[in-house]
Amino acid sequence: MGKVINNTFWILSASAFNKASSIILVLVLSRYLGAADFGRFSFAFFYVTLFSAIAEAGITPVLIRRLKTEPGLSGEIFLKGIIMGLSSTLLTVAILVLCAFAFGFDGGMTTLIIIAALGLFISFRDTTFRWFLEVPFRAGLRMRVPALLGMGSELLGLLGVMAAVWLGKGVEAVLAIYVLSNLPGFALLAVMSRQQARPCRGSKVSFGSVLKEAFPIGTANTINTAYLMLGPLALYFFGSMEDMGYYALAFRITTSVRIIPEALMHSVFPLIAASRGAQQAVLFSRSFGAVSLIALPLAIGTMAAADPIAVILGGAGFAPSGGAIKVLIWATAFAFLNTCARFTFNAVELGRLNLVSSVGMLAVSAGIAFTLIPAWGLAGAPWSLAAAEGFGLLVNIVLLSHKGLDLPIGFITRCMAAAGCMLACVYFFPNALLQVVLGLAAYGTAASLMTGLRPAEILRQITGR
Repeated sequence: MGKVINNTFWILSASAFNKASSIILVLVLSRYLGAADFGRFSFAFFYVTLFSAIAEAGITPVLIRRLKTEPGLSGEIFLKGIIMGLSSTLLTVAILVLCAFAFGFDGGMTTLIIIAALGLFISFRDTTFRWFLEVPFRAGLRMRVPALLGMGSELLGLLGVMAAVWLGKGVEAVLAIYVLSNLPGFALLAVMSRQQARPCRGSKVSFGSVLKEAFPIGTANTINTAYLMLGPLALYFFGSMEDMGYYALAFRITTSVRIIPEALMHSVFPLIAASRGAQQAVLFSRSFGAVSLIALPLAIGTMAAADPIAVILGGAGFAPSGGAIKVLIWATAFAFLNTCARFTFNAVELGRLNLVSSVGMLAVSAGIAFTLIPAWGLAGAPWSLAAAEGFGLLVNIVLLSHKGLDLPIGFITRCMAAAGCMLACVYFFPNALLQVVLGLAAYGTAASLMTGLRPAEILRQITGR
């Protein structure tokens, strides 16, 4: 268990560092580039991310499982994984570039997309070919080195961007420096990955068997990525680049805290997976309660301070981002609860149910994005994501209850009552700082009195410590 906890620590540390650097990047580039160019910079990544799950294709979880169950074939598994990863990434880049021309993007935007697409090979951010190189480390629970390389690449990227800003470079140069800063870390990872797995030829592992097992995983991952990115895609066609910049700032800020439920559920996941029957239901109930306890004040507090947050991070020119933050933070709150449900389904071997909610979320996101954004522009974009996450939560609640994993209704009701106290402070006090500080104090006091538990005690109950 100690090795699992240590490995999880390094994975989450790298993710947290990535989120923190993303906020710093917003702080620097929003002021330097302005809303329109920051929108172009961000859309290049939004667009490439839309295709990123196709490149990974659900293959890496299959490779990791096979490395664990067939250690004698590790060299062949790794080599064929690399071949499949390179092939799928090259195919994805070709598809996204062809689609860029088909969509009629202007030459400048297409250039930015091609530069950003290089990140699918070497980037330490999000889903890229790097995942295939990390397979031996993930299978062996040795993620410390890849995590440190990722943090080093992120730091190098920030320094490179700051240097480009200081030199007065354009958006294309800034983007190229940001992407290519991953190259040294990627090269080191490739060398060390080869040492870990020692690739070799063989015929005992077929490409077809891996792809067949990976297909449903890749499909679910692609859908999950698509519903997140349909809003920016619709905004590109029916909004302006300034709107894209405002939305990008709000999106980056609100999604940066999604690591919180993932950190909690990474620790709870092995406990749920190792338990059976009623104990699984108890662990899920406590986990869902703890996530609810965090999500409600986060959403209300951020909503109250949305306008100052937008101005502090982007400057006065990004004031319109405040409205998007107010909606997107509720998408994040719903995502907290959906994360708990998703991890639980995987832990109790019902991962196929995640596909049910994901398909519904994609349909809702597409319907609202291509209905509201043409009519409302920026004001409609955040609602596509918030509605999708909300719909997913409703579906997950039904699926959880059907499988005997009931929600802690009483606890959630008391948390909502405490949230009402916080909301009263938000509307009573005129200053955003007072609204948040006193609102959190009111929430914490009310939640403690109503539930009889402090947050630390709830987390101790979940982990059994």
